[in-house]
Amino acid sequence: MIHHGFWLYPALLVTAICLLYASFNIKNTLVQLANFTCSPNYGFMISGLVCILIFSRLFGMKYLWYHLHPEQPHFLMYNVKAAVEEGAELFGYSLCLIASLFYYYEHRSPRINLPSEPHN
Repeated sequence: MIHHGFWLYPALLVTAICLLYASFNIKNTLVQLANFTCSPNYGFMISGLVCILIFSRLFGMKYLWYHLHPEQPHFLMYNVKAAVEEGAELFGYSLCLIASLFYYYEHRSPRINLPSEPHN
């Protein structure tokens, strides 16, 4: 039977594998990271991280929601708070996914060099 919080163990395993892979290829990792920071997709990634780490936490503060509508029952405001917080997190994760996919396809698609003038 899987217990509450089991997600931690697979997440730690994936983190360890990724860190080991990056540490064995440290030069290539740093070069690719520097290239990513020069890409327009980096802005999407930073925006997603800001949504996840800042806005979702701010919108998830129970004191904010309980003081907005003190006459409402706490269980109702808790559900609204949870929906808004999870929605902001989902939006942030979506931005990070979009940035990753665009960067991947930008660098994995074959480059087609078309001649500027037709040859006669």
